[in-house]
Amino acid sequence: MKKIVIIGGGIAGLTAGIFAQKNGFESIILEKHHTLGGECTGWDRQGYHIDGCIHWLLGTKEGTPLHDLWTTVGALDGVEIYSPESFLAFEHEGVTVHFYRDLERLKSSWLEISPEDKDTIEQFCKVIKQLQSFEIPVGKPMDMMNNMMNIFEKIKYIASMKDVGPIMQKYGKIRLHEYAKTFKHPALREALASFMPEGEYSADAWENLAKDQEAYTREKARIGEVIIRAMETRFPHMTGKLKVLDVATPKTYERYCNAYRGAFMGFWPTIRGKMMSHTGRIKGLNNIFLSGQWLQPPGGLPVALITGKDTIMRLCKQEKQPFIKS
Repeated sequence: MKKIVIIGGGIAGLTAGIFAQKNGFESIILEKHHTLGGECTGWDRQGYHIDGCIHWLLGTKEGTPLHDLWTTVGALDGVEIYSPESFLAFEHEGVTVHFYRDLERLKSSWLEISPEDKDTIEQFCKVIKQLQSFEIPVGKPMDMMNNMMNIFEKIKYIASMKDVGPIMQKYGKIRLHEYAKTFKHPALREALASFMPEGEYSADAWENLAKDQEAYTREKARIGEVIIRAMETRFPHMTGKLKVLDVATPKTYERYCNAYRGAFMGFWPTIRGKMMSHTGRIKGLNNIFLSGQWLQPPGGLPVALITGKDTIMRLCKQEKQPFIKS
């Protein structure tokens, strides 16, 4: 039985360990932190548990390949899936903009807010509906679809991109705040622009601030107080009942999770940047494979899950043995 050493006990590392065991490898996971899970974690402060984990999870719809993969690794065992009607809500000067899961309801609610934005709203919903035809490929990585045995998988993947490709080409060249300006109503504009907030501090700024521990601590306290004041303004009945337990910064995730520049996601797509995928192989290094959300866009938990599995698929191919996925 060949042995695999997995460096890092995040979602990708845990997934790789699970599939290594399923495929007859002896695996050991090395983790620097005292808790497994990587950035999917939480911590205790003053008798409370702060959930620093996910806010939502892609792949919870039964019957989808991604759901099947989550089920295979046991991530959904005993977990009650909650699917709210409104994914999130944004308030602006007394107007509430809901992002409903149901597209027709989203469209009708936005039209009620701004009838003058009818054409823009309908186009917005049309694009989302087209994007729904795409599923994150979880079967085989692209570099394993190059032989004739896997040509049908590759054709299926390309077919799923027929609507997505043109949309990415068109909207991938528009900055979100510029797209938001195509809406006439200020509440709709602000709601869309809120997905790309202008951070008060860049990763470099937090890096420099953290060099002065007193200044770093003061700034964390200031941010906590600003948030409390904002919450008390929105919910007056909570005045005097809130306190700051902790403030997590990019340095927090860098210190505990080795997260590059304190990021909780993979590389953020930009207009000038290219969306690239990595095979996980490093030229000149044998028997070393990379897994994790940084290997392909858009990052996040699904990519960590998929690439952890893909690494073992590649090892099985290298060892000329069939891959066992369940």
